[in-house]
Amino acid sequence: EPHSSLIEMAQVYVDAIRKIQVSGPYQILGWSFGGVIAHEMVALLEELGEKVSFLGILDSPASYPELNRQPDLNEMLGELIFENLHNVEDNSSNKVNTIPVNFEGRLEFARELLIAKGLISRETSVSWVERTLLQFSLSHKHLKNHIYRSVKSKIIYFSAADQTNEFLKNWTPHTTGEVEVVDIPAPHTLMLNSEFSKLIAQEVDIRLGK
Repeated sequence: EPHSSLIEMAQVYVDAIRKIQVSGPYQILGWSFGGVIAHEMVALLEELGEKVSFLGILDSPASYPELNRQPDLNEMLGELIFENLHNVEDNSSNKVNTIPVNFEGRLEFARELLIAKGLISRETSVSWVERTLLQFSLSHKHLKNHIYRSVKSKIIYFSAADQTNEFLKNWTPHTTGEVEVVDIPAPHTLMLNSEFSKLIAQEVDIRLGK
């Protein structure tokens, strides 16, 4: 079942990482909605007395961005396909013309794209893709209802080239530590492609002293 709140999601992730690494210091990073989850994870870890040595936020909103309406599953599936058509090795100019019209066919098409990019395994089912889309569709509701807390950890904020809303970029109220802004020359949707993820990794390594 989809999570009922952002805090519930963060708690699930905290429980999962503590099964692998029982105690800190932890290094946590998240992109987009995941950055807000990462911030809440740090709040939960700090409540437990754990140390977080790195908190990276990749172009995540520091407050709820007002939308005219909530996107539906069809729209989110279309966005998923569009974003992942980029940089697929077997992609061609004709691939766009092969996108199925019906929802079930587009789900399978999206699954194949994610497999081609190495984001999921061949064993991942179409139903998993649909459930994940449903969770994403609820993210706007979770974000709207979320109360941002203040953490002690320094925030490294990676700002996308197309993020011009200074209000959404202002993470200062959500930490008693420093906020360092790192500009990434990529639009929000392409921050995690191979070219820009390497750049982000380099910036992370510098701050981790590697």
